[in-house]
Amino acid sequence: MPKASVVAGISLLFLAIVFFAFKYSRTPKRSSFRACGWIGLGIILVAEGLLFWGSRWVAIFITPIAWTGYLLLIDAAVWSLRGESRLGKTPAHLFSLAFWSVPLWLIFEAYNLRLENWTYVGLPESVLVRCVGSVWSFATIWPAILETADLVEALGLFRSHAARRTKLSPSAHLSILLLGLVLVTVPLLVPASLGRYLFGAIWIAFI
Repeated sequence: MPKASVVAGISLLFLAIVFFAFKYSRTPKRSSFRACGWIGLGIILVAEGLLFWGSRWVAIFITPIAWTGYLLLIDAAVWSLRGESRLGKTPAHLFSLAFWSVPLWLIFEAYNLRLENWTYVGLPESVLVRCVGSVWSFATIWPAILETADLVEALGLFRSHAARRTKLSPSAHLSILLLGLVLVTVPLLVPASLGRYLFGAIWIAFI
C-alpha cells in the first residue's frame, strides 16, 4: 500500500475519532460508561501495542481482535447515551446477529472469487487457524455496522432530516429493486478484468 494512502487513512481515522469523541462529550444526560467499554478500549490498545512490538499471533488475528474491542467500546457508548444497547439489553440477539453475519459476508466473498477485489496476506498455514480467524472476523461485520448506526443515531446526527422523509410510491420501490438487481448482476456478466472495478456497484445494489 502506498505510503500516502496509509497516511491518509490514519488521518481520516484520527479525525473520525476526534469528531465522535467531541459529539459524545457534548451530549447531555449521559449515564456511566459500562465496564465492557473500558475492556474493549483496553483490547484495542493492547493489541495495537503488541502489533507494534511484532507479535505474530496478534498480527494474524488483529482484525477480529480490533473489531471485538470496537464492538464492546461502541456498545458501551450507546448504553451511556440511550440507557440501553444491543449487548446490554438483548445479548442473545447480538450473538444471533454475529452468527448470521458469517454466511451473509460469505456472499461478498463469493463475489470476490471472480472479481478479485481484495486478497488476504499473512494467513497462517494451519487450515483450522485460518477458519477460526475467518469466522471470528466475519462474525463481527454486521454487528459492528449496526452498533455504529446505533451510535450515530444516539448522538443525534442527521436528526434534523427526520421530518423531511418522503414516502416512496410502489413504482419507485419497484424501480429501486430493479436497479439493485441490475447492479448486482452486471459485475458478474462483464469480463472479470472490468468487473473488479465495479465492486462498488455490488455494495450499492445490496442497499
